[in-house]
Amino acid sequence: MQRTNLFLRDLKNFTAFLGNLWGGLAALSVLLPLINGLARVIPLHSFKEDGILIWFTPQLFTAIAILISLSLLLTLYRARHVFLLQANLDRLYNLAWKSFGLGITLLVVYLAFYFFLHSNLIGGAPIGISEGRRLMIEAGLMFLYAGSFAMITRGFALLAMGEFLSR
Repeated sequence: MQRTNLFLRDLKNFTAFLGNLWGGLAALSVLLPLINGLARVIPLHSFKEDGILIWFTPQLFTAIAILISLSLLLTLYRARHVFLLQANLDRLYNLAWKSFGLGITLLVVYLAFYFFLHSNLIGGAPIGISEGRRLMIEAGLMFLYAGSFAMITRGFALLAMGEFLSR
């Protein structure tokens, strides 16, 4: 019975954490890769769709980005006691804006790298690049793609944490 009460109390706190504007945006940002998969705003296409991905699928990119963002959101919520002990909201907001900056930077680097590779494709493989290197390039693209969404989620979650702790 006590475990159930602890679970319900923690669930109530988690919904309170997500209950402000920044928390709602943090929850929505976890789903942004899925929305991008449907709307196709950020290019992520397989070679069959006139894209560059041969080894990995766009669905794998989406799944990895969602899992990393969700894990990051839950990890930040779990660490709320550490933030509470520090009680430095200015530092928290500063970290949030740095996360946004890093997320946007990773996204710009992803786009530049993607379009560079797309413009240099001949017969499905960039000139002079072996299959092993191609795999590493696609893994790097996945890191940039998932990292950009994760940093944006982190930024919103840190701002939500600031609102949550200031109550």
